Amino acid sequence: MKKSIAFCIIILICFISSTGCSQSNSKYNGSIDQVYSLSGGNDFIEVKNGMLIKTDKSQMFYGGDLTFKGDEPLDMKIYTTKYYFYLDGFENSFNLSTAGVDGSDKGIGISTDLSTTIADLMFSNQVWDIITEEGQLHFSFSGTFMNGEDFEHSIIINVKQVF
Repeated sequence: MKKSIAFCIIILICFISSTGCSQSNSKYNGSIDQVYSLSGGNDFIEVKNGMLIKTDKSQMFYGGDLTFKGDEPLDMKIYTTKYYFYLDGFENSFNLSTAGVDGSDKGIGISTDLSTTIADLMFSNQVWDIITEEGQLHFSFSGTFMNGEDFEHSIIINVKQVF
């Protein structure tokens, strides 16, 4: 737990220093309004060290790190990672990433970095309220092994406000 909090503080400092603290430095400047940590897991996968940061002028999403409980699967033909939430009964995906190999008999490895996005307005206020509510943010890791077997692992992400 202490390691996760320290990591969140480091990301926060990096975000502040990269976006600037004065009005003239960057379009991503501003005072930090909210910071949330993201994590979750099941018997197969775990997501740790994710963050949501909202300033008065921009928003940042850091997907965190994907780890495996047991051996990491190495024989992937294709796989997809995504974060998603439900709005009006429909799944809404973001931070979607797909990788694959075609025409080879050797599978690909998995990127465990779930990427970062910074934007002026990544999420509307309605969506921000949904994804920061406990139990509403989801993560999925799905794909196909080289032998043709499909898999999907979905987890609910724990969202905790840290600032």
